[in-house]
Amino acid sequence: MPRHAFQVLPEQKIRVIISADAKNEIDDQYAIAYALLSPKIEVVGIAAAHFVIHRLPDSMERSYQEIECVLEKMGLLGQIPVLRGAPQNLAHENEPIDSEAARFFIKQAHTPGQPLYVLSTGAITDMASAYLLDPTISSGIEAAVWLGGNAFPEGGSEFNLANDVAAANVIMDSDLKFWLIPVNASIAMSVSYAEVVHRIKPCGAIGEYLTEITLAKGTQEIGPHEENRILWDIAGVSVVLNPNLHRHHDINAPRFGEDMRYVAMNREHAIRVYDTIDARFTLEDLYAKYALFARN
Repeated sequence: MPRHAFQVLPEQKIRVIISADAKNEIDDQYAIAYALLSPKIEVVGIAAAHFVIHRLPDSMERSYQEIECVLEKMGLLGQIPVLRGAPQNLAHENEPIDSEAARFFIKQAHTPGQPLYVLSTGAITDMASAYLLDPTISSGIEAAVWLGGNAFPEGGSEFNLANDVAAANVIMDSDLKFWLIPVNASIAMSVSYAEVVHRIKPCGAIGEYLTEITLAKGTQEIGPHEENRILWDIAGVSVVLNPNLHRHHDINAPRFGEDMRYVAMNREHAIRVYDTIDARFTLEDLYAKYALFARN
């Protein structure tokens, strides 16, 4: 495991499972490394999530390979369990997809220890499947945290949600403690390419790799060149590190309509919705932890 620059008491630590569509974009990779370098977080497993299966039927497997690549760049390959998730979205809200990731979630939820968080940075299929397979896991999960959904309270089309609307509605209908980070909150995680070259590239093999894929992503895209990238998924790590640092409010759990807009429901089950993420803290914390990791 990585050496940390400072120590956290054992009773202050939290367990985190990350579910990531790691080969879809370049922000999952930053988030995985950020979590691994945070002493408060014990990453107990990383699950590979699917994305755009209509174009990439092997997207989950691609995510799996990318997660292993990140771990290899950090010298941690073989030290963190990597699980294969569902290869596709749920066909129906009452039909789970059994996978090693879903079974791992269930096992960890029933394992005594520090509070367990499940952070999903892509489609929330595996969290939903785990709940459908065993609803009693809600008592063993401190919070299911998801980066998904368009700006609250209107909503609308959004990438992670579009990859499995049924799964998102399973979570909304569940009794899980659920924290939602919609795009209007995570959009604050914007960095410039110059910033990446200056702050990330010097940070060892992982820094070199992240810089390479970040710059490559920018040059591959069609349209005007913009000198910035949004590292959406690091917002999720920042939330589990410091849940009350970022502005949020609680609401009765809605559902998602076919148009992916929020549909208000008359029920008592509440979820937490994050309104803003502290960009200064999150980015500076990430940069410092990367730099200290390279120094050690």
